[in-house]
Amino acid sequence: MIDNTLPTLARFSAYQERYLDKLYKHLPGFERFGTVVQCFLRDIIKRGEFYLRVPVKVLPLVLESGEIKNVLQCEKRPDMGNGQNRVQAVHAMFDCDTASLKPEDYPRFGYLSDPNPNSNIFISGEMGYQYGDVVFRLRKDRLMTRTTLTFGDSLNFGRCFGMVPTAVTEVQPTCIWGLPNGHGTPLQSLPDPGLLWRYIASKIMNNTLTVKNFAMINNLTDELPYFEFFELQFHGGLKVPEDIAGIDVYLSDYKEYSEIMQGAEVYCRAHSLDFGTHQM
Repeated sequence: MIDNTLPTLARFSAYQERYLDKLYKHLPGFERFGTVVQCFLRDIIKRGEFYLRVPVKVLPLVLESGEIKNVLQCEKRPDMGNGQNRVQAVHAMFDCDTASLKPEDYPRFGYLSDPNPNSNIFISGEMGYQYGDVVFRLRKDRLMTRTTLTFGDSLNFGRCFGMVPTAVTEVQPTCIWGLPNGHGTPLQSLPDPGLLWRYIASKIMNNTLTVKNFAMINNLTDELPYFEFFELQFHGGLKVPEDIAGIDVYLSDYKEYSEIMQGAEVYCRAHSLDFGTHQM
């Protein structure tokens, strides 16, 4: 069950149910291809691990503070810039009362990927540039009831206005961009709101996209470039070390950050966390 005691999730279940009803009513064939997507998501959530990235220079601050902060906590003016974009996105995705939310109430954003950290080397280049070279592997057992998922980056082109995430514990195929959710207008529009659902379902049914290769979705769906990764939204905060299973660092040159790496390795050893470095 999703934890509806959290302020961002208080109205989520009813909101998602209404959106799901709209999909069945307005998208021909949704019952069939939605079921394909739903079963696939259940399988990859079971197989995959939960991750979150930060820049390497931020790593000591995270370990010292004992938490991974969200964008609104980090920005000096959370009512502007990327912080304001996140406020609008969170309202659109979860139907929550953002006027009553404190900065720390907002989700942290990560992704679902392969459980093998070495496999993640192949998807680390672009993601590292955008989100950071330090990868926190999170503890699924502590986060399942407060994690939601979307196909692709929910903020890109205002996609948050055309989808509703799914809880990872109660998977529903509402998390693909297409049909407006009534909370805003995407910067792009699709000629057919059901296009991406059918496209993903076809990739799953012809075994192009599988449980074994799902982490490479960006490369496997390049005809329609709307699926960068499987985004996760973590609600209710992330404590360090309690919510962390391990830390992996993907860098081409470790000399510049040798002191940070040494400190992180000592921290992980002291708290029985996995620590790995991977040459890019």
